[in-house]
Amino acid sequence: MPRLRPSLFWRAGQISPLAAKLLRACRDLPSSLNELRWIREHLSLSPLTTSVNAENPKALLRLQQLCERRAKGVPLQYVLGNQPFGNLEIKCRPGVLIPRPETEAYTVELARIILAERRSRTQPSSSGEGTQQTSMNVVDFCSGSGCIALQLYSSLQPTCPSLRVLGLDISPKAISLARENLRHNIHLNKLPHHNTQQSTHFRQADLFSEDHIEKTLTDQKWDVMISNPPYISHKFFAQQTSRSVRNYEPKLALVPGRHLQKHPDHLGMGARYNCAPEDVFYARLLEIAKTLKPRRILLEVGDEEQAVRVVTIVCQDAMLSRLYTDVEIWRDEPHPAFQRRRIGSSGVGGESEGGPGRGRQIRIRGSGEGRSVYLCQGDE
Repeated sequence: MPRLRPSLFWRAGQISPLAAKLLRACRDLPSSLNELRWIREHLSLSPLTTSVNAENPKALLRLQQLCERRAKGVPLQYVLGNQPFGNLEIKCRPGVLIPRPETEAYTVELARIILAERRSRTQPSSSGEGTQQTSMNVVDFCSGSGCIALQLYSSLQPTCPSLRVLGLDISPKAISLARENLRHNIHLNKLPHHNTQQSTHFRQADLFSEDHIEKTLTDQKWDVMISNPPYISHKFFAQQTSRSVRNYEPKLALVPGRHLQKHPDHLGMGARYNCAPEDVFYARLLEIAKTLKPRRILLEVGDEEQAVRVVTIVCQDAMLSRLYTDVEIWRDEPHPAFQRRRIGSSGVGGESEGGPGRGRQIRIRGSGEGRSVYLCQGDE
């Protein structure tokens, strides 16, 4: 990491000594000033005080404490204790992954697609009657703070008379925070209270335990399966993630555990599923999908290269290829504009429709880095 020029600290200090302090974490003056403003705004909304100035010593002391924590590299979301996500306010706490804007973007886009399809199916048919699915069940694996599950519930609840959203995570800290976020947003009137037909629940479960997953989820039909699983390699985590991520966010939520490289059959999970160690969660999730057969699947990935590897797993599996005829890679901003790419049994095989090489044509939507893989069954 390059050293900052002393003149930059001098310029920041002329504006505010706290802005100069925040430079240690923010690395540039505009970001420092923005974060200082957000911390001030956070305190002004706190029950502690309605004003942050030198005439309020308690507020000033609190401001200095928060800036000091941020200057040490603590993520701003942990400093403030929350992060906006869609129309919700998600509480953030050490030990649970911080929600990212890219995750918010694809969650909102998935909800938009589902709602658009529901609206189209309410249009009168040739017989004069519209049809619409009255119930919907959503399962969110590796749920973390609950941001994805809660945002989908918020978006779908007004038009789904019967809606069940279930979030699963192996971490007790994550499940506790997800439940707290549910209560918090109900208290803020951002989410409705549960009723007999609409609910969101969070439960601790091990994704790699068949007793916890297949045997407990097959009692009903699941329409949507979504997950932001650990997908970073140990090497990438150690060498390429930011210091803030390495020092403060839970490695459990980012990197598949080394225990998954050991298995009773003496093969690591990556070998069992014939994939790279960092892709093992995708192989397992797609194995679960073959049992649950949800209509839609959305999986967050680290980049387009990893997205291609996930699509290749689908292409190599006869059941998945037959079930999921609509396969897309979504980028950070998944707007409708797309390009086509051919994915074969060993990865990328061509760029344009009808191009050389055998494989499957998929759509890559939006702009930015590859961020998620979307699978959908064909119309029934």
